[in-house]
Amino acid sequence: MVPLTIPYESDYYENTFTVIVGKNGVGKSRLLSNMVSEFVRTDQAPQGYEYLNDFDSYNRNERRVIAVSTSPFDKFKLPPKNRIKESVVRTNYRYIGMRSGGPYGISSISLISSATKGILERFLKNEGYDRLKDVFHTLGFLPEARLIFKPNFRLDKHSIKVDRISSEINSFEIAWLKDLGIEVGPRALESLNEVNEKDVYEIRKALDDLGDLFIYEKAISVDIDFYHGEAFSINKEVFHNIGFLESINILLNYDLIRLMDMKLHKREYGDMSLRRASSGEQCMLVMMLGIAGHINDSSLIFIDEPEISLHPKWQEEFMSLLIRTFSQYRSCQFFIATHSPQIVSQLEGKNCFVTSLTKNEIFPSSYFNDRSSDFQLAELFDAPGSRNEYITRLAFSLLSKIKSRKAAGKNEVQELDKLLALCNAISRDDPTLELVKAVEEIVKHYASY
Repeated sequence: MVPLTIPYESDYYENTFTVIVGKNGVGKSRLLSNMVSEFVRTDQAPQGYEYLNDFDSYNRNERRVIAVSTSPFDKFKLPPKNRIKESVVRTNYRYIGMRSGGPYGISSISLISSATKGILERFLKNEGYDRLKDVFHTLGFLPEARLIFKPNFRLDKHSIKVDRISSEINSFEIAWLKDLGIEVGPRALESLNEVNEKDVYEIRKALDDLGDLFIYEKAISVDIDFYHGEAFSINKEVFHNIGFLESINILLNYDLIRLMDMKLHKREYGDMSLRRASSGEQCMLVMMLGIAGHINDSSLIFIDEPEISLHPKWQEEFMSLLIRTFSQYRSCQFFIATHSPQIVSQLEGKNCFVTSLTKNEIFPSSYFNDRSSDFQLAELFDAPGSRNEYITRLAFSLLSKIKSRKAAGKNEVQELDKLLALCNAISRDDPTLELVKAVEEIVKHYASY
């Protein structure tokens, strides 16, 4: 049984943060993946694990399951591609990552697109404006965004002709595609498989609404103002008809248009392209904005290896930023798998825990908060590395005690045992090992008197 929270140290109505650590291959990413699959399917904790809220049905029907990764190799399940398949499973699952599919393949723009969809849907549903504004402010941005889209359909001779791909989609689809006079590429066709009559009606209406724009423009941009709840076209005309944005969302979900970029306005800097941002800044913003687009109270958020592409300073800031950014939500649980000592060191406050899969133990965050990387590596990650200063400090401290007392009692022997255990993961040619062996000889000498 691997504990993921400490119930008597938890406040159910506050957000809970559990950082999961362990040696490579111990199964951190696999655990997150299994938890996502189980919660989406049954809303119960996976076998062998304890979940704090498992006994409580509060807001269960509204609970979102959100999986987040900036790695192209994450193990999270992918959401269904279209509404037909969504009807087979619960629709409370959201994925933010590079493997979201569609016309982008595995790429940074796929990552950005997966985050953008949630923000667009939140705007369309007119929900959570105040909270979303707070997220932008916490991240240092104005609560506005420019989304730039390009079509995946065209009329020139280089497109794949509908006649030539008739064997790939059913005759019902062929008819309405021909009627509209559009040609689509193979990736868009994948998202049009198994559409029903209602889907076709929505797609046709969306194409009727937007088709003319794409005839005259290679791309269209939409400015969304979350502060005032307004959206503007490229010529700054207000979309009084929210159906225009709904049409964009429909075509985006069926891969008939693709996101090319998301532009934000950063305070004290100005406009910035998320696509052209550094990999670290891009990953940090996508994770935060992606969660912001989908989160509600009582959500379950699973983040796999957030340190990827992040500078060590940003790794240190990640947990405090995550906690602050979503502090206005209640009863959410965040599970973060990591290899980064910097992420663990800044985990602080109530409802924050560290679970070691290697040790099969859980610790309050206070035990590791603001401790050095060498402390984390030795005590938590079982990978002290070369010339570990924390182990060296323990050795000299023990040596100093014995020197002043000229004796080694039970406490000193226990400290030596701890030192020797920490040294099990040290290379045989590490000079730290020689120091510890010298201390061992001295302890044995004085303990014999």
